[in-house]
Amino acid sequence: MQFKMRQMEVFRAVIIGGSLTNAARLLNISQPAVSRMIAHIEDSLDVELFQRAKGRLIPTTEALLLLDEVEKVHSAAIQANEFVENLAREMSGVLRVGVSACLSPLVAESLIPSFMQTYPRITIDFFTMLLADMPVALLSDRIDLAVSVMPLENANIRTTEIAARRMVLLVPGDHELADRTSVTLAEIAAHPLIVHSEDMALGRMVATAFGDGGIDYETRCIIHHSRDACDLVAAGAGAAIIDPFTATIARSRGLSTISIAEDIVTRPSINHVLLREPRSEVAYIMDHGARRLADAIPQER
Repeated sequence: MQFKMRQMEVFRAVIIGGSLTNAARLLNISQPAVSRMIAHIEDSLDVELFQRAKGRLIPTTEALLLLDEVEKVHSAAIQANEFVENLAREMSGVLRVGVSACLSPLVAESLIPSFMQTYPRITIDFFTMLLADMPVALLSDRIDLAVSVMPLENANIRTTEIAARRMVLLVPGDHELADRTSVTLAEIAAHPLIVHSEDMALGRMVATAFGDGGIDYETRCIIHHSRDACDLVAAGAGAAIIDPFTATIARSRGLSTISIAEDIVTRPSINHVLLREPRSEVAYIMDHGARRLADAIPQER
């Protein structure tokens, strides 16, 4: 049988109320109607859900197991109703979003327009931020959520990872490595490099990868924003190891991206403060936004 929502409501009310009379009061229906519904559920399931004792209904073990599943549905229904009510009230206010610079175009294109349609009276306050600044900004309530290129490591911040994508090598179209589909760090190290500052997570990841391989490399230029690598590579300043999101922009400018044999992995994430119940619009982005971003993040080439 299909266990319908109304049947779940009646079943739950009987357990909470402890009797048919109390369940009828909770549901604002007659006691015989409750009794018929429970009998129908038990017949359909071919399971005894209640034992009758002196006018009371005592849940069986099977009923308590079923109640656990019904409570999940009940909670989800309450959340859905609250969401609809919030939409009906046309909530207003400001949502402050901190975003890693390399993810900014992706967030702007794939997430912000759909959010604005769902919450037409909420203004987006949009910041590009360094990863290191995000935890303090969240915990001090300067931003409501953060979309980061790597998960934020803080016990008081809840992180939802969206995807995992490897960093790539960026070179001009006429570079010696431009026709390669994959290169090793040892091969990359033979060429002058543009790298992120080691004050940044991406810079530390690259430095660690070279260090783990015992590979020395020549730093030609240090950058603090991934998009600067595109201009520098195009100008002939060297090759750059960059995130795969900026690589999408670089390819549109005629630059070449090459897979790196070693794993240097970015893990874009959405983050909010764990100790505060998220506002409904924050919860919307944590759930719906995470799925949209996951769909929009380019696959590895």
